[in-house]
Amino acid sequence: MITPSFSLTATERVLPNLALDFTTASLDARVTFTRSGDTATVVDSSGYIVGINANLPRFDFDPVTLFCNGLLIEEARTNIATYSEQFDNPVWQNFETSESANTVNSPANTLTADKIIDTNVSAVHRIKQDFTSAGTTYSMSVFAKTAEYNRFTIRALPSGNYATFDTNLGTVVASSGGTGTIVQSGNGFYRCSFVSTESAGAASFNIILNTNTGSGNQVFTGTGSFGVYIWGAQLEAGAFPTSYIPTTTTAVTRNADVATMTGTNFSDWYNPTEGSFVVTLNQFGLATGTNAQAAIAVDDGTTGNRNWLYARSTGDVGQNIISSGGSTISNILSSATISIDTNFTHAISYKTNKFVYSLNAVQNGIDTAGNVPVSPTQMYIGSRSGNLAYLNGHINRIMYYPQSLTNAELLAFSK
Repeated sequence: MITPSFSLTATERVLPNLALDFTTASLDARVTFTRSGDTATVVDSSGYIVGINANLPRFDFDPVTLFCNGLLIEEARTNIATYSEQFDNPVWQNFETSESANTVNSPANTLTADKIIDTNVSAVHRIKQDFTSAGTTYSMSVFAKTAEYNRFTIRALPSGNYATFDTNLGTVVASSGGTGTIVQSGNGFYRCSFVSTESAGAASFNIILNTNTGSGNQVFTGTGSFGVYIWGAQLEAGAFPTSYIPTTTTAVTRNADVATMTGTNFSDWYNPTEGSFVVTLNQFGLATGTNAQAAIAVDDGTTGNRNWLYARSTGDVGQNIISSGGSTISNILSSATISIDTNFTHAISYKTNKFVYSLNAVQNGIDTAGNVPVSPTQMYIGSRSGNLAYLNGHINRIMYYPQSLTNAELLAFSK
């Protein structure tokens, strides 16, 4: 680390005071990380889903390329679906189906994936788990792999909304009333997810066998032995699925990830007068409405004196805001858009009466009025003070320069 004098030579201008690269799967000793409870999982460097203990950072790997996506930061979520890996448990009700337990290796590389099997009756062949809807939006997901059938459906009741997935092609082939997604996982599995808003009251999470159609409730005569491999069911309140939370007898909560730099671990590199941040990240879900999700937030422990980079779902817009004394003094909106699960780079420079913001090498605005936040004392990574605005994604890199970069430098660094 460069010792900041804040009077830089021409050579030092292009060198950051802080350089955090989380794609190396290591945590800088100056970063404090917390997450209570031993309920979280992560994809390890072999591409398999593994449990991880409390207060350990999650460096999440792509299960196909084995590339480290960076530091995973998520909000708290609860898997309401019980017996998430035991589909032969009576909580999963059979309708012209049966299960063969522990048939193939799962995305965790353990012999725990089950096969859901049809009967030789003309019917809708399905399993379901009941729950009580709070009248909100739910994400329903399960890991699935082709056996004899390569298509199956996730259907939500009482709405009847559904999505049908093809586990040979890795595609959503049909949907109605909600949004389906499919993502490749380990051992030939795909994580198939469906997001649907359900009215309050009795509800159910349905997994339905499908021969070769897009129907959400297909009737067909089965063979008595054909089916699909499944593992890791998850039912969570939220507009997008989060990392897998295993359950047995009861619902399980994975608590939020909190990463901070405080004290001299912060003040040794931060220049309160002027500076520039360049942050590369990706998000697998965007908060609804005007709710924001933070990339980084520098503040004094209050919400009225902060400098932060964030994104939200309104037009999938990357944004920057700086506040001081409780008043917004700079709020520069991106003219570009961000895409789910795709890396993008925020860049901001700040000093009194000059705030510049770029997203993916596009300059989105210059604000020429306002003072910088007074005496910040900490930086949150992937959230903000009060443990709010969680990223729900991966932080790849954070670079900090103790001077206001030129506009050309900011554009170049945000590529």
